[in-house]
Amino acid sequence: MIIPTGYPPLDGKIKGIPESSIVSISFKPGTAYYAFIGKIGLSYIKVTQKPTIYVTIDRSPSEIAEMLKTLNVQVDSYVNQNKWTFVDVFRLLAREETENTLDLVLTDIESIFQFYVFPYIEQGSCVIIDSLTYFFLDTLKNYEGRITKLLLSLKSKVRKYSSLCIISFLESIVPSKITEILNHYADNIFNFSIAKDRLILSVLKVKGVNEELPYVVPYEITPLGLRIATAGKV
Repeated sequence: MIIPTGYPPLDGKIKGIPESSIVSISFKPGTAYYAFIGKIGLSYIKVTQKPTIYVTIDRSPSEIAEMLKTLNVQVDSYVNQNKWTFVDVFRLLAREETENTLDLVLTDIESIFQFYVFPYIEQGSCVIIDSLTYFFLDTLKNYEGRITKLLLSLKSKVRKYSSLCIISFLESIVPSKITEILNHYADNIFNFSIAKDRLILSVLKVKGVNEELPYVVPYEITPLGLRIATAGKV
């Protein structure tokens, strides 16, 4: 099953994102990448009739919801129907008060995946992890082996349960070795950047698309959301 990105000029080139895959989204500040992943999450609900789970790590759910609404990604009605759920990991990492004392110790990357990612993947949901940046601020923790094991498990689970997982990360913070590992296991790779004051979406890899990549997709941020006019080969 193919999940449209929600942007016709791009979907006309890549058709969309296949279900049962991992999506890697690297970004730079100010690129409004979250509107792109939000639209994919909405498309997943509409196409598969299965829920989208947005795991918030960098910001609170209320802030993410407002940011999405500002760029015309409307999720409120799906939240009310329990088809879109925010999982508030931000609160745990910020050590805010919680009724569950166990929450306060479940803040390492393995626990986040075990308790807040894998259960939803096993239900066939689209899981958006926004973003993994926090876990790589401390480069002394030798994350290469740990993230490799997690991604191997994740890849196996998205295949088995016909789900979708979108992983975002801040390009300038995550070490290059980690980026290489993430992109190695990802089936689809997108990068949001700024070049000569232009916003650029680079499509580097899409499962099932073997020719003509990468695509460079200029876009604009407008009150109606991201505006993509064309998508062309480099």
